[in-house]
Amino acid sequence: MCILCQGNAMILESDVTLEGYGTPNVKPIPIMAHPPKIYSDNTLDQWLDAVLASPKGEKHKMKAAEDLGLYFEILSLQRKNSCCLIVFVVMM
Repeated sequence: MCILCQGNAMILESDVTLEGYGTPNVKPIPIMAHPPKIYSDNTLDQWLDAVLASPKGEKHKMKAAEDLGLYFEILSLQRKNSCCLIVFVVMM
């Protein structure tokens, strides 16, 4: 993930969904994945850790309304550990 933070782009765009979204195995874990993918090696927490350690801004596209509560919970915890946080949220 750190490779993404080294490029010239000022804003990184990402897709956030729940692990296993749309299946009986859905878990309340926001992950970085673009449907139809519903599993990923990267959680939202891990993504935020990497990006907040860089000077980049973020644009998150939420793929499921169910993500929003967990998303803002994680974001508020991350915000406490960062001097500044620029995030754009888009519901798809």
